[in-house]
Amino acid sequence: MIKRRIALIAAIAGATLALSSCNLSKWLNSTTSTSILNYSITDAKHQTALNKINSLIELADTIEKNGMSTAYQYTIVNYLNSTVSYISELASARNKEYVSYCLDKSRTTAKYQNLQEKFTEIYQKYQEFMKVSAETTELRSYIFGNKTDEEIENIIGKQYSDRYYELNDEISQLDNSYRSLSSKDENFSTEAEAIYVNIINKSKELAKEAGYNSFLEFKYSSFNRDYTEEDSDNFFTYVKDYMLPELYDNQYKASDLQVGLTEDEKTTFKSMFSSHSKSSNMDLFDSYMNTFTDSTIKSNYTKFKNLYSFYADTTNSYDGAYTTYILDSKVAVCYFGYNYQDIFTKVHEFGHMNSMTLELKNSKGTASLDVSETQSQSNEMLFLAYLENNNSLSSNVKEAIRKYRIRSALTTIVLSTIMDQFEQRIYDNNASYDASELNDVMISLCDEMGGYQMVKDALGGNDPVEYYHRAIISSRFYYISYATSLIPSINLYEEAKNDYSNALNIYKTIYNFDTKNYNFKDGMVNAGLSNPFTEEAFIGLANLLS
Repeated sequence: MIKRRIALIAAIAGATLALSSCNLSKWLNSTTSTSILNYSITDAKHQTALNKINSLIELADTIEKNGMSTAYQYTIVNYLNSTVSYISELASARNKEYVSYCLDKSRTTAKYQNLQEKFTEIYQKYQEFMKVSAETTELRSYIFGNKTDEEIENIIGKQYSDRYYELNDEISQLDNSYRSLSSKDENFSTEAEAIYVNIINKSKELAKEAGYNSFLEFKYSSFNRDYTEEDSDNFFTYVKDYMLPELYDNQYKASDLQVGLTEDEKTTFKSMFSSHSKSSNMDLFDSYMNTFTDSTIKSNYTKFKNLYSFYADTTNSYDGAYTTYILDSKVAVCYFGYNYQDIFTKVHEFGHMNSMTLELKNSKGTASLDVSETQSQSNEMLFLAYLENNNSLSSNVKEAIRKYRIRSALTTIVLSTIMDQFEQRIYDNNASYDASELNDVMISLCDEMGGYQMVKDALGGNDPVEYYHRAIISSRFYYISYATSLIPSINLYEEAKNDYSNALNIYKTIYNFDTKNYNFKDGMVNAGLSNPFTEEAFIGLANLLS
């Protein structure tokens, strides 16, 4: 009992917010939906939890001197299980509070920050006790059995210094300051850049405190990536050589695709990619889900629709979409900002919600970030293939949707890879930039790719400088996973056009990903998709635009 629950805590160690974002009226239909965001963390409850873990630390010293007794075993079981449960409750409360803040930014981030500080405080105490236990003969045998030092470290999590936790909290506060900015404010870019420089410097120090050579190495490890900086550099070369020229040579906007459509068809097309409604195009989502025979994914879809999705009904909300764990309830919930309620975003986030819920319930282990994004983006691509055979849409609309969505995916690959290379430069230990120099770094990078204006044109007018201001500041080294995951996802789309039934089986392998036996690259190949770090994969993608 103790060991199983300890393993759960190892999965959330050091995390400030466990969520998956989307790259691009609240839905509160029932009492259950509203109550899932409720929590009951109080100062008195927190102090009681601290008293218990402090008592365990003192008990460890007593056991070291006097030996183990039955009474001590009883106390350890009760107090340690209580501590682990409370840490899980705190992590859940922190994520619930963040969703509530996103729904209505008139709330402050003070409650979230307070919960984060409480989490850090008691988790440090928990680690202190576990470290002492591993060094105390009788406690080690009682709690860990015959496990090795390496196995014990994996169970309790890596030991960090007090400075590490201080930096973690300081960066969390900077993130909250950044999220509180309004992108519509004329001073947004200047304020964002000032916060970003502070984040960069503190993040470099954080990586050193954690024992890593660089912040990139630290983040790649925290995301469970099985590829290196060199792999990312090669990926960038393929993107530059194969994707960027094709995008530039095949420039078009959504308006171009609507030429020849009737007014009704234009309305349908636009609704697929822009909506402020929880119900928009859900009939298509329903019919898509009816093609699945797996009862588990259907059950999770019902929960997604009726219980665990939250839609902002005001522009005074966080402008994005994400899915986050609620550990103590063993569920995942989805948030949709006011401008992120289109059907493809819904399909994307359900991909996260379904896979996260399976991980929590089945104790499968946490998938790497790249696997997680493949679970969501391959759902989008499978949905796109389904739409092409849907008789409720005209052939003209379906073709417009297909072209727009494929180009959007390829644009995401290029843009996300640029963001990764930009981050590699600004987080380099041997480089130092002030706020006024960050834009120059991005412009220089784009110039190396063929010219800043050429890159901007190829990306359909997306400005890389403006994009980094709004995307990657609080999602550090995240975006490369949007690029790597889209390659096998587009593979799935191509398979679905040829054999939809087999594509459903492949997708089942993806959302039930075997984290114990496969990493990202090998797992994709095992599922029947491509390794995204091969030149052959990019040649195939380039042909989609040719």
